[in-house]
Amino acid sequence: MGRRPARCYRQIKGKPYPKSRYCRGVPDPKIRIYDVGMKKKGVDEFPFCVHLVSWEKENVSSEALEAARIACNKYMVKSAGKDAFHLRIRVHPFHVLRINKMLSCAGADRLQTGMRGAFGKALGTCARVAIGQVLLSVRCKDNHGAHAQEALRRAKFKFPGRQKIIVSRKWGFTKFNRADYTRLRQSKRIVPDGVNAKVLFLYLSLPKCIACVASVGVCGSFGGNRGLRPIPPEKGIFPLDHFHECDSEKKEYVGCLKVSAHKSEQCRHLSKKYLHCRMAKNLMAKQDMTELGFSQLKELDST
Repeated sequence: MGRRPARCYRQIKGKPYPKSRYCRGVPDPKIRIYDVGMKKKGVDEFPFCVHLVSWEKENVSSEALEAARIACNKYMVKSAGKDAFHLRIRVHPFHVLRINKMLSCAGADRLQTGMRGAFGKALGTCARVAIGQVLLSVRCKDNHGAHAQEALRRAKFKFPGRQKIIVSRKWGFTKFNRADYTRLRQSKRIVPDGVNAKVLFLYLSLPKCIACVASVGVCGSFGGNRGLRPIPPEKGIFPLDHFHECDSEKKEYVGCLKVSAHKSEQCRHLSKKYLHCRMAKNLMAKQDMTELGFSQLKELDST
């Protein structure tokens, strides 16, 4: 019995049905390789990146993914060379498809109608994709960018529905824009991590941090709202540092909750004592920050 056409399973219905101990006897997916080409090349080697993005909510069979991988890889090897690109399949066929087999071919003296709502047996696997989800990604050098777009255009014919080819603004497979990546690499604040990269957070001393906050409004890390968190707290400087002085009151209150009822008079007294301590230390922290010239920073007052 031949494989049922994939158009019968294109629409997403019901919940995901993955392979498990309750769902056994599932055929292996046709696609077994998800990274093709120079997958061990460093992040600095391939700055250009282009994506094939799904523009429909549908099921994509493992056979279609394998056919698209072969088509894209074949064109890139022929036009750019086998060591000039890295192709990655971004979706995995985890959803199991079912079929209710019935005899309707020659040799059957009558047609089987089956029963209504038959559950069926496992037929194959597919990937459930959403609108805007990336199906394939190719990273290469800038001079092979046109070849990568043409390879994805040819791979697009292996999929049902609509897809779009989008050239990424990021550096390769990283999450950084090309301008930001170049700037961070020149300032030695980024470290290669395989096909990706990591940002090094800066730990500044207090005088440098005050000057940094006065000039740009944040200090320390690469990002906006996380400005002062990477800096090690020093006494009288970081607001949360004063809260550590209330640890003894907190331990007494937590110990009371463990050994007695929550509404006992002793626990209420310890709760008020711990609350007054935190309010006093918070006021001290705000006064310290005002003396240091941090009165205009909202994120310090709300920490």
